[in-house]
Amino acid sequence: FQQAETLASAQAQFDATLAKRTEASTRLQQAQKALADFQTSPAATTPPTPEVVFEDNFAAQKPDTWQVVNGEWAWADGKLRQSLVQNAWTGLLLSAPQPTDLQLQAKFKSTGGVQYKSVGVCFDQVDPANFVGVYLSVSGKVQLFHRENGQDSYPEAGMAVLKVEQGRDYALQVAVVGRQVNVWVDDALLIAYQLPKERPTQGRVGLW
Repeated sequence: FQQAETLASAQAQFDATLAKRTEASTRLQQAQKALADFQTSPAATTPPTPEVVFEDNFAAQKPDTWQVVNGEWAWADGKLRQSLVQNAWTGLLLSAPQPTDLQLQAKFKSTGGVQYKSVGVCFDQVDPANFVGVYLSVSGKVQLFHRENGQDSYPEAGMAVLKVEQGRDYALQVAVVGRQVNVWVDDALLIAYQLPKERPTQGRVGLW
């Protein structure tokens, strides 16, 4: 009698284990099907088009739209030019506050300078002493940097070697979602970087 009872208990455990394995296998198959369906869906193959909050072709100056922080900025011949040569940040800020998550796209070229000949964009600008910048330098790189309380830091993980030619147009794209920052140059993803600190609740974007 005891042997039969033991066998019945073992059979019940076996049946329970088999049922769990069958359930797990069914869930795995469902998950694999859902993944396959997603990978072939339009949402997976076609990236969503971001909402355009602001764009400017710089055909004319817009004093109510842009704030000149420093530098010599001029609107001429349908282009925006900054002609003050100095080893310091020269900024032009958008007056309106930026979205929390954002995507910046800019087309520009470096036409001169003394040493680094850098051109770039910035975001999360609280004031001239606190922001995050991304720039191209003729010295041979694209770089993300932090300015915090007036002190600049250049993380190695936020840098990519890139041959940058003076006088050539480049398309820079910066996507910021939460603390994740991705940077493309001419449609090539070169930097994927996570900001080390929480971002400010309000900020502005700019050019420099």
